[in-house]
Amino acid sequence: VLLDGSPVYACMLLALDAVGREVTTVEGLTPEGGLSVVQEAFVEKDASMCGFCTSGFVVSVHACLERNPGAGLEEVQRACSGN
Repeated sequence: VLLDGSPVYACMLLALDAVGREVTTVEGLTPEGGLSVVQEAFVEKDASMCGFCTSGFVVSVHACLERNPGAGLEEVQRACSGN
């Protein structure tokens, strides 16, 4: 998930630590209900894994590209290294 715009491991985050903070799940990356550019790319390239892995990668890549829209392959790989 994104916590105040930064990726964190949802499984390691206590609910109390999220009180008063902005939490965004993979479903919340596009408020209008469509797919984000990153989600579309994952679908197009058939890059799905288990339900937990895919959403973690999508959120990590999304956060990376929000920070730096021109991120190169190495930067995106670093952003995903914890997954």
